[in-house]
Amino acid sequence: MLPAFFMSPAPGTVPMESFEFGRYEILEEVGRGAMGVVYRARQIDLDRPVAIKMILASHLATREQVERLHREAQAAARVSHVNVVGIFETGVPNGQHYIAMEFVEGRSFDELLDNRAIDLRESVRIVADVAGAVQSLHEQGILHRDLKPSNILVADDGRPLVTDFGLARTYQEGGNDSFGSGMIVGTPGYLAPEIVRGRSKMASRQTDVYGLGAILYKAVTGETPFADSSPIQTLLKSLEQEPRSPRSIDPNIPIEIETVILKCLERQPERRYPTAAALASDLQRWLTGEPIEALPPAGLHRLRMWVRRHPELSARLLAFAAVVAVLSALAI
Repeated sequence: MLPAFFMSPAPGTVPMESFEFGRYEILEEVGRGAMGVVYRARQIDLDRPVAIKMILASHLATREQVERLHREAQAAARVSHVNVVGIFETGVPNGQHYIAMEFVEGRSFDELLDNRAIDLRESVRIVADVAGAVQSLHEQGILHRDLKPSNILVADDGRPLVTDFGLARTYQEGGNDSFGSGMIVGTPGYLAPEIVRGRSKMASRQTDVYGLGAILYKAVTGETPFADSSPIQTLLKSLEQEPRSPRSIDPNIPIEIETVILKCLERQPERRYPTAAALASDLQRWLTGEPIEALPPAGLHRLRMWVRRHPELSARLLAFAAVVAVLSALAI
């Protein structure tokens, strides 16, 4: 399903003639994906701009595609927050399933990062605001489960909005993440290890905290935590390795921000921030020049993380240490 953000038309968008769709006037296409399309439109009776999201070829849509569209609308509609895209209504005129949402002029966070149009401090502010919105979702019993830069719209006034709730679940739902045999739904590079392992019932608030940490990692380093040309290898790396230290990629990254990121990306959920609000609070502390509450990993835990990041080198060093120990014993 196409991410539910709405931005100015991308370069090369094909012009189209406006047409009426129920009580809306469809003006132009602003985004398209494998299963969905988004239009800028005008609600005729209230004369206001809206975004209309539809399933492509709705008459051929699968039950899962329809359920996902309506699940997205229901999840977003339960939350009223300045940093969550607003939902107006859903409908099925002439068999065409749609969601009407607020139209926001802006760009996706992903696009801003790729174009290097945003600095580190502004990126931290955006993630802090998004974490506050995610906390609001959690307070309503909703897990987003697909947090990534392309699912964050940054309005022209700088306000970030969380979008695309197609994979959202309530705490009680749990459910199976597979829509096909062996298929994990989500985006490699932003999926928490417990989701990659297929343990969707283990999804928790800390699962979304992991996604927020991965977003911040991408924002400050330009890479995802386990970047690889193969999606499968990216998933395997997230299970078997620790992410590279952000400061090893860019030494100019503040150590406090690295500490925050690595706490979010802990493999064990209980080691992450307990809530999105706690993460937002630490980021706000950094923005205002106050000490963060997160602490760098303790010595033993840091050593374990280093070993997992460098398994081959660790094995060689261990073998070398064993040889030295044997020679030392023989010398005695």
